[in-house]
Amino acid sequence: DSYFALGKFKDSEIIAKQIINEGGISDEQKEFARKRLGQAIFKNAEYLEEQGDFFTAASEYYRVYTEAPEETKLVERALLNSGLNYQKSKDWLRAIASFDTLVTNYSQSQFAIPGLQNIADAYKELEQYSQSATAYERIFTDFRSSENADAALYNSGFYYKKGEDWQNAIRVNNLYIKTYPEQSYSIDLFFANADLYLKMDNVPEANRIYEQFAQRYPDDPRTVTAFYERGKYYLDNGRGYWTGFSLLWHECSENS
Repeated sequence: DSYFALGKFKDSEIIAKQIINEGGISDEQKEFARKRLGQAIFKNAEYLEEQGDFFTAASEYYRVYTEAPEETKLVERALLNSGLNYQKSKDWLRAIASFDTLVTNYSQSQFAIPGLQNIADAYKELEQYSQSATAYERIFTDFRSSENADAALYNSGFYYKKGEDWQNAIRVNNLYIKTYPEQSYSIDLFFANADLYLKMDNVPEANRIYEQFAQRYPDDPRTVTAFYERGKYYLDNGRGYWTGFSLLWHECSENS
């Protein structure tokens, strides 16, 4: 306690470990020593962070988890801080590992959603967009009742698309449409799915969506775009000028 009060956190840690490992000491004293051990490591990590030594601070914060796992609330905060300091030192992989330890082992923590959001951000820095999308999808799956779920699912589809994972982008877009049918974004994603099918060279599915879009939303300006895109795709793929744009003319005339 005296070492801790003096800010000599390493010395406080050493004495706490001696108490924990010593025979003939009461359970109550050992419990206090375990608490002080976690606090000493945490405070030393804070000091290192204040000094700008972010990498070492991150490693020290992580030690709270390995050395004092019984102190759950402190460990949760320490793992979040560990990941944030690894981010400051641009060690994205270690940041992801710290956040993932938090989310996996303390899924009910108040820091679980921020942990997943930071995992998504770290994968963006690594330009691993499909992995970022997976992290966003975990927020929706594990915390569906939270206020973050809607935006997380939308972002998941966006980053699957950015990662050129077309199939998962379509899957998540459809999940968003099913879950939030009243949201305006659902209409946007329904229309966007056609383009994703075209990227997979699945013309029948793209045409099916364009056709359904025109039927469901005849007053939407994108209805004309839907017919145009069908025609343009046929033209770009050598299927003939009239095959594509006569289709556009015919179907737009019927809807005018």
